Amino acid sequence: MQRMRDTRQRKGLSLSAVEELTGIAASTLSRYENGKVVPSVEKGRLVARALGVSLDFLVGDEHVPNAATPDAACVIPPSTDEAPLAVSGKSSASGA
Repeated sequence: MQRMRDTRQRKGLSLSAVEELTGIAASTLSRYENGKVVPSVEKGRLVARALGVSLDFLVGDEHVPNAATPDAACVIPPSTDEAPLAVSGKSSASGA
Protein backbone atom coordinates (compact mmCIF):
# COMPACT_ATOMS: atom_id res chain seq x y z
CA MET A 1 0.00 0.00 0.00
CA GLN A 2 2.05 2.86 -1.34
CA ARG A 3 -0.34 5.39 0.13
CA MET A 4 0.33 3.98 3.59
CA ARG A 5 4.07 4.53 3.20
CA ASP A 6 3.62 7.99 1.67
CA THR A 7 1.29 9.08 4.49
CA ARG A 8 3.55 7.68 7.21
CA GLN A 9 6.60 9.39 5.76
CA ARG A 10 4.75 12.68 5.19
CA LYS A 11 3.84 12.68 8.89
CA GLY A 12 7.45 11.96 9.84
CA LEU A 13 6.66 8.62 11.50
CA SER A 14 8.94 5.60 11.49
CA LEU A 15 7.64 2.06 11.23
CA SER A 16 8.58 1.67 14.90
CA ALA A 17 6.42 4.66 15.84
CA VAL A 18 3.43 3.22 13.98
CA GLU A 19 4.11 -0.11 15.68
CA GLU A 20 3.86 1.62 19.06
CA LEU A 21 0.60 3.30 18.07
CA THR A 22 -1.04 0.20 16.62
CA GLY A 23 0.55 -2.82 18.26
CA ILE A 24 1.29 -4.20 14.78
CA ALA A 25 4.90 -5.36 14.32
CA ALA A 26 7.06 -3.05 12.22
CA SER A 27 7.99 -6.00 9.99
CA THR A 28 4.29 -6.63 9.29
CA LEU A 29 3.72 -2.93 8.59
CA SER A 30 6.62 -3.06 6.12
CA ARG A 31 5.00 -6.01 4.34
CA TYR A 32 1.74 -4.02 4.11
CA GLU A 33 3.60 -1.08 2.60
CA ASN A 34 5.43 -3.30 0.11
CA GLY A 35 2.21 -5.02 -0.97
CA LYS A 36 3.39 -8.44 0.18
CA VAL A 37 0.55 -8.79 2.70
CA VAL A 38 -2.92 -7.24 2.72
CA PRO A 39 -4.02 -6.18 6.20
CA SER A 40 -7.37 -7.24 7.59
CA VAL A 41 -9.98 -4.51 7.82
CA GLU A 42 -9.40 -4.26 11.57
CA LYS A 43 -5.63 -3.86 11.15
CA GLY A 44 -6.16 -1.41 8.30
CA ARG A 45 -8.39 0.70 10.54
CA LEU A 46 -5.74 0.71 13.27
CA VAL A 47 -3.11 1.92 10.83
CA ALA A 48 -5.43 4.52 9.31
CA ARG A 49 -6.32 5.92 12.73
CA ALA A 50 -2.66 6.02 13.75
CA LEU A 51 -1.84 7.95 10.58
CA GLY A 52 -4.81 10.29 11.01
CA VAL A 53 -6.56 9.36 7.77
CA SER A 54 -9.61 7.32 6.80
CA LEU A 55 -9.32 3.69 5.79
CA ASP A 56 -10.87 4.61 2.44
CA PHE A 57 -8.05 7.10 1.84
CA LEU A 58 -5.42 4.59 2.87
CA VAL A 59 -6.62 1.96 0.39
CA GLY A 60 -7.07 4.51 -2.40
CA ASP A 61 -10.86 4.91 -2.46
CA GLU A 62 -10.63 8.59 -1.46
CA HIS A 63 -8.35 11.18 -2.96
CA VAL A 64 -8.26 13.46 0.08
CA PRO A 65 -7.67 12.40 3.69
CA ASN A 66 -10.75 12.56 5.90
CA ALA A 67 -11.02 16.19 6.99
CA ALA A 68 -12.70 15.14 10.25
CA THR A 69 -9.62 13.16 11.30
CA PRO A 70 -6.80 15.04 13.04
CA ASP A 71 -3.66 15.51 10.96
CA ALA A 72 -1.40 14.20 13.73
CA ALA A 73 -1.03 10.58 14.71
CA CYS A 74 -3.29 9.51 17.52
CA VAL A 75 -2.89 7.02 20.31
CA ILE A 76 -5.10 3.99 19.88
CA PRO A 77 -6.12 2.19 23.05
CA PRO A 78 -5.54 -1.56 23.08
CA SER A 79 -8.48 -3.76 22.19
CA THR A 80 -10.68 -4.75 25.07
CA ASP A 81 -13.61 -7.05 25.59
CA GLU A 82 -15.87 -4.17 26.58
CA ALA A 83 -19.47 -4.27 25.38
CA PRO A 84 -20.21 -1.90 22.48
CA LEU A 85 -22.23 1.23 23.10
CA ALA A 86 -25.98 0.93 22.59
CA VAL A 87 -27.28 2.29 19.29
CA SER A 88 -29.93 4.38 21.07
CA GLY A 89 -27.18 6.41 22.66
CA LYS A 90 -27.87 5.00 26.08
CA SER A 91 -25.12 3.09 27.80
CA SER A 92 -25.81 -0.60 28.41
CA ALA A 93 -24.51 0.02 31.93
CA SER A 94 -27.45 2.31 32.69
CA GLY A 95 -29.76 -0.68 33.12
CA ALA A 96 -32.10 0.57 30.40
